[in-house]
Amino acid sequence: MPYILTWESESSIWCQFYGSVDFDDVNDATNEFYNDYRSDFVTDALWDFSQATEVVISTMEASVMAATDFAASTYMKPLKSAFVTSNPALSQLVNVYIRDMDKLGSPWTNQLFQTVGEAKNWMKKNVQNSSPTVPNA
Repeated sequence: MPYILTWESESSIWCQFYGSVDFDDVNDATNEFYNDYRSDFVTDALWDFSQATEVVISTMEASVMAATDFAASTYMKPLKSAFVTSNPALSQLVNVYIRDMDKLGSPWTNQLFQTVGEAKNWMKKNVQNSSPTVPNA
């Protein structure tokens, strides 16, 4: 499993990818997030590829991810997703994903960053004053 999904707070997750990452790995991480009852309360997601040494995902697979996430965006609350990579090829794939999400009309906000610090600063902006209440696990 080349990722670690961390519930940073009641309303945010941080998914860190390591080593060689492919479509199935990203799909597994996304499904782990979606299948957890706490996902209903998440407003901020950090998808961190800064420690990935290789990413084997095609342009078509990036579009498939966008379509899948668009479907989720129709029943989940608005989500602010930050993607972190300094890899030019992966940056292109993230931009395909963002473009496709926008074309589909997703209410989610997606942004690409080169560092975790930049992503976390962006995620802190426009944070709502009230936090959702999450039942204890």
